[in-house]
Amino acid sequence: MSVYVDTMRPTRKTSSWPFIASCHMVADTQVELFEIAENLGLLDRWFQSHRTLPHYDLTTNKRRQAIQRGAQIKTPKELIQLSRTEEFRRNWNLNPTVAKP
Repeated sequence: MSVYVDTMRPTRKTSSWPFIASCHMVADTQVELFEIAENLGLLDRWFQSHRTLPHYDLTTNKRRQAIQRGAQIKTPKELIQLSRTEEFRRNWNLNPTVAKP
């Protein structure tokens, strides 16, 4: 089981996201994702329970910290492929909407 981050990409600053770039952080299981998120100091409300790719958005600094804690670097395309696997969908129970336990 693993945690993954994709490549940084430019983003538009908004009142809720005052940064110029972000990436996604996902994991094979909810437990893994929520453990590393807590370790990184991410707030529960930042979790995005998308039906296809539950994730956190990370800043450059948080991405670096996640990698230091063992997150593997993947391309956005690789994360999409991962999210389509039967194992990932089963681990995340991805037919209904995912919510943080």
